[in-house]
Amino acid sequence: MNTSQAPSAFGASSTAAEVIDGVDLHGRHAVVTGASSGIGVETVRALATAGADVTLAVRNTDAGATVADRLRAELPPESGKLSLARLELSDLSSVKAFAASWDGPLHILVNNAGVMAPPQIARTAEGRELQFGVNHLGHFALTTGLHPALAAANGARIVVVSSIGHLFSPVVFDDLDYRYRPYDPWTSYGQSKTAGIHFAVAAAERWARDGITANARQHRRHRPGPPHRHAGRGLDDGQRRTRPPPGQDRPAGRRHLHPAGRLTHGRRRHRPILRRLRPGQARHPTRRRHPRRRPVRPGSGERGTPLDRIRSPHPLRIVRSSGLFGVGPAQITDTRTA
Repeated sequence: MNTSQAPSAFGASSTAAEVIDGVDLHGRHAVVTGASSGIGVETVRALATAGADVTLAVRNTDAGATVADRLRAELPPESGKLSLARLELSDLSSVKAFAASWDGPLHILVNNAGVMAPPQIARTAEGRELQFGVNHLGHFALTTGLHPALAAANGARIVVVSSIGHLFSPVVFDDLDYRYRPYDPWTSYGQSKTAGIHFAVAAAERWARDGITANARQHRRHRPGPPHRHAGRGLDDGQRRTRPPPGQDRPAGRRHLHPAGRLTHGRRRHRPILRRLRPGQARHPTRRRHPRRRPVRPGSGERGTPLDRIRSPHPLRIVRSSGLFGVGPAQITDTRTA
């Protein structure tokens, strides 16, 4: 069934105050994860200004208490109440305790907390890769645990904060936790954000009969550069900075984050080599590259490089990914040569 959707009056430059202007949320209860910094703070401010009672679900309760006290001093008198609760998304026991302690209906759930691109692989208390475990699995367990409270609200809304970083990677079901492939911080981040989008779509479809609406929201960065501190466990100050302060040279050999999200090693990326030719300018002669011989199975009679002669840079290589299609687990082979 096709339904027409009216065009929205808001766009990428709209602020939270503009969107929520005229909305009355008195008597509603909301939970915002990662509410101790960044857009989590502004989300709490907007919801409380409209009258909602907001629970700040944070990992660091000291930082959360500081933010809550500051917001109480800044919000108008008719704003909703602010409360604080500890939530460690990398530990499922903490997530289950938070969901079990919730009492009453829940009208708004904003899954905002996240980890972005720690340079070294880290794991949750259950052994899952940290970004996938926090950004997706932790919020998945939290949302499903709060489903009875969301259904009791009769019109609840779930917001999954996503990112354009979901374009970095799909969900690689054959190796979700980087146990057989080299760890890459950005594909790991993209995988977690893609999983969050899939979850929002599935929740909107399956929980519609409970009156629950779920959406994945891609936040807009207000300035170029890497994400703010609320999104980066394991990133030191040098890695968060895209360029040195004015008047200082970039230290040689130091790793920096490119504004597009790629790691560079003390130098900028090369500029594109495609340029517009001036009138009368000749093209550079192109070099003919020899085609690479495709791998074939030994004894097949086809021309190419036999598979048993290919050396893999990694001891373990996935040679058949049947698990991705639900047939069975992926077949892992040892490609180390004597």
